[in-house]
Amino acid sequence: MVDNKPVFRIEAEGELMVEYCDRAFIGERLEYDFQTGEGFVIAGRGAMPPWYFGGDFIELCSNGSYIIRNAYLTTSANRDTDWQIRAAKVKVNKHSLLDARNVQFRFVKLPVFWLPSFHTNLKTLWKPPIRYHARWSGELGPRAGLSYLIMGGEEWNLYLLLDYSFTRGLGGGIETHYQEECGPRSLNTKSYIANDSSVQDPSQRERYRLAGNYHDTLDNDRVIVDLAYDKLSDKYMATDYYQKGFDTNVIGRSHLTVHRRECSWMATLHAHARLNEFQTIKQELPTISASLHPWTIGASGIISETRARASYLVFRYDENLTGVRNFDAPRLEVEQTLLRSVHLGPLSLTPSIGVVGIYYGDSPKDSTSNQVVGILTCRTHTDLCRFYGCCKHNIQPYLHYTYYSTSSRPTVDHYLFDIDDGWCHLNMLRLGLANTLYAKKCEGCVQRRLLVDTFANAFFSTDTMDKTVPKIYSQIDWKVTDCFNAIATTAWDFSQHEVDHYNLRTAWTRDEDLAIAVEYRHREDYSWRKLDSDNYVLENFHPEADLRASSLSDRRDILLAHIFYRFCPTWAIEVRSRIGWHRRTESELLEYQADLHGALRGSWKVRLSYQHKENDNRFAINIALGAQPPKERECPTVKMARGNY
Repeated sequence: MVDNKPVFRIEAEGELMVEYCDRAFIGERLEYDFQTGEGFVIAGRGAMPPWYFGGDFIELCSNGSYIIRNAYLTTSANRDTDWQIRAAKVKVNKHSLLDARNVQFRFVKLPVFWLPSFHTNLKTLWKPPIRYHARWSGELGPRAGLSYLIMGGEEWNLYLLLDYSFTRGLGGGIETHYQEECGPRSLNTKSYIANDSSVQDPSQRERYRLAGNYHDTLDNDRVIVDLAYDKLSDKYMATDYYQKGFDTNVIGRSHLTVHRRECSWMATLHAHARLNEFQTIKQELPTISASLHPWTIGASGIISETRARASYLVFRYDENLTGVRNFDAPRLEVEQTLLRSVHLGPLSLTPSIGVVGIYYGDSPKDSTSNQVVGILTCRTHTDLCRFYGCCKHNIQPYLHYTYYSTSSRPTVDHYLFDIDDGWCHLNMLRLGLANTLYAKKCEGCVQRRLLVDTFANAFFSTDTMDKTVPKIYSQIDWKVTDCFNAIATTAWDFSQHEVDHYNLRTAWTRDEDLAIAVEYRHREDYSWRKLDSDNYVLENFHPEADLRASSLSDRRDILLAHIFYRFCPTWAIEVRSRIGWHRRTESELLEYQADLHGALRGSWKVRLSYQHKENDNRFAINIALGAQPPKERECPTVKMARGNY
């Protein structure tokens, strides 16, 4: 009692530890009043992994927050830290939201960067708040830069980007990341501009890239919204400023998609615009597609499927191409299909009949055009099986018949925007035999260990092929062990009496420290380059001699390899390579990239990268500050055997 008033106050000093609002501090001296809920810790320090913080004076507030005077923030566990973020005053509220003013970034006690303010959430700050990079790329010369988290919260982060080329100039921008904590909404943007010029256009003085994507769901997840854009100053911008791998520098699509699903129907609004004049693309301004839920006609067992699509399409060529003409037209497509599944003893039979009608508001003859195509298909198969202990061998002979009627209009009478406009007569029968071996590992766990599928296509009433059965195909997918997989696909060309193509791939994951994938691809002159290998309209429409003389005939051999090896807990090396030869019009190809990944003291991560490409050699150093959030350990039946590497 002091002046007849109770006093609930504690004073302590020495090697003390204080637990306050689920946080622990250590310090040299403590004073705390239990009545007001306020106090202070002198020379206090605390931790909120992966972060360590402290200061000369920590003021404990009654609302659960605390204020640190002459504060520091670091990921280094040592008292003599390698680096620090320092500020005269830092406030952290009870939700771990940090607010600091007049912030310095110090490396080995030397100030190297300054910010007027810094806001973040210590609980969610797992992504690197600081990243450095330095690159040397042939004619582009040396370049160095950094990204710095200038503001962050539980759901969003704002990064400042700075970049300097020693031979070209300064660049910078803003990068934002938003992810709704308990929802699907996300937004990522990157805006970058540089006082620079490309090697191909030295007179250019400004280069930029504006990219972003947005995702959300509405109305109880029945509506899905996706938006993406990617605007560049020139076609070389993506590869000049990014070095993540051989094929990761592609220019993103700029589109808006709104998809709605109901019990009886679903519809999609899709718009795709060309933002970059150097691209050749089909613009959809927009496309509206809808389909009814398949329904059964009475008691007949016949299933009806109805789909419709309305578009305004604009095909634009690269502005630098000559001798080509852009074209556009409204397009309306309706497709109706009737099918029924029939079981004749062990035989399953599914015939279907349908019609596709397409209307074009314009054509090469400056008039409307249309095409109507009838479709008849029939799929039949049977399953034969036998058990061998915990294994099941399944044999499935199958037969697929496909018939497209001749289009009501010749192909030259309407525009070809993509493969959906390339209808022509097709009369094809596929005969195949699939062997599958399943193994039961445990109760409720069945795994396919082996698939061998062999089939051939027979073409009737066609003048473009000299044989009814031009090729026979085979695919083997063998899961030798849980961590070793082998895949082989090949075809034999009866017309040319040679192997049409073969692709061989093996992937082995010894454990989480070592994984190897190797693939060899071979393609002959009469193996056509196609996006859809199961679409045979191309061969049925063009004579073989015309295809052989076109760029669709591209003989080549290529060897791909990917190796990941972690030789110690904090260091790993990753090597990717591709070697190509035997191309008719191009020289031999040799490209490879080696990355050394490592972790340094204080949660610093480093990546050393060397990339050799056909016309350039690049070296890069990337340094980032941050740690990985805790997560469940994944079973090392790993990714590479699943094809994820």
